[in-house]
Amino acid sequence: MIGVRYLFKGGIPMENIKEKLSDVLHHYVAIAIVVLYLFSGSTLNPIPPAQALVTKPVLQTNVQLKKQTLEKFSNTVYKPSVGLTDQELVQLLSYVGFEGNALKMAWAVAKKESHGRPMAYNGNRNTGDSSYGIFQINMLGNLGFDRKEKFDLDSNYSLFDPVINAEITYSMTKGGTDWSSWKGLTPKTKEWLAKFPTKSKE
Repeated sequence: MIGVRYLFKGGIPMENIKEKLSDVLHHYVAIAIVVLYLFSGSTLNPIPPAQALVTKPVLQTNVQLKKQTLEKFSNTVYKPSVGLTDQELVQLLSYVGFEGNALKMAWAVAKKESHGRPMAYNGNRNTGDSSYGIFQINMLGNLGFDRKEKFDLDSNYSLFDPVINAEITYSMTKGGTDWSSWKGLTPKTKEWLAKFPTKSKE
């Protein structure tokens, strides 16, 4: 009678059969690993689930930052006696387009006209004024009608928004190159030019 260790007629021991099957299995496993590696195009180290879900924060672009800052200036409720700080005024003017010497001149004119107060108003008609905002844009009579139409203003009160006021001034001065509507470089403007905050970012 053949023992349990010899199950085939050829008399091949069970140990030899197991060894051969193991060799065949290892052979095909090795082939499968190589195929997976070639088609994956990367290492075989899997990305941990927690790592795969991590997303990098999106950095704000300069355009987004400017937009948010200008919206903040527009949406702030200002008291009549309170002006923008020197740094805030520089930032506002630079964000609407003033650069270099034009930025310095715009800052000096705004300080001369209103001390940077968004709610500043001069209604003295004896001096020919109905002037609004940080640049004291005059809206008296036909001058006001023309400017409302040209700059699409719903009301003179829109000029109390420092962003609108600065943008219109930028347009009126051709980017800060023509200040004739503000009598140009007056002695008072020169005084303010000397006080321009040089540490501010233009």
